[in-house]
Amino acid sequence: MDLLQFIDILGTFVFAITGAIRGVDKKLDIFGIFVLSFLTSVGGGTIRDILLNEVPFYFKKEYYVLPILGGVFFVLIFKRISRYKDFLVYLDALGLGVFSVSGFDKAMSLNVGFLGSMISGLITGIGGGIVRDALVREIPLVFRREIYATASLFGLLLFYILGILHVQKSISVWISVLAIFFTRVLCYRLGINLPRPR
Repeated sequence: MDLLQFIDILGTFVFAITGAIRGVDKKLDIFGIFVLSFLTSVGGGTIRDILLNEVPFYFKKEYYVLPILGGVFFVLIFKRISRYKDFLVYLDALGLGVFSVSGFDKAMSLNVGFLGSMISGLITGIGGGIVRDALVREIPLVFRREIYATASLFGLLLFYILGILHVQKSISVWISVLAIFFTRVLCYRLGINLPRPR
């Protein structure tokens, strides 16, 4: 298993947890929790693959259902974690980071240009969260004032620059993931938001 595949599975597990937490919070039944968890995990990657004219990744790699089930069972066992909003924010930030970078890298491996790869990475990072929030009738984070998509774009630009500088890929991946994670978390903790029209 290479590094990008590992972080892709990690992102699937993390976003599965955020979807399951939201499902528990909204008092869905077990099937509803699983569906919400599944769509949160694969939503962004599905949109990305359709845009890249690829078969959705989980159609060919069925083992991706395992981290999703793992995330659901984790939340069902430790249901009290749904009470901690900060925990959800941290998990969401981690999922944003790993999925953004893996989405960007996949597009680049298919010889997509810089702009297309940035869009691919952004969609992979934010798509699942948009699906999750929309299904439970909440305004998705990316459409609010909070620094979310901006954190993804910053990390992806950093990943691209590190690639130009020929930094070892395993290092540039983790630097970029952590840059997205800490940008999102620090802005959340410090209350730094994008301006809103008057």
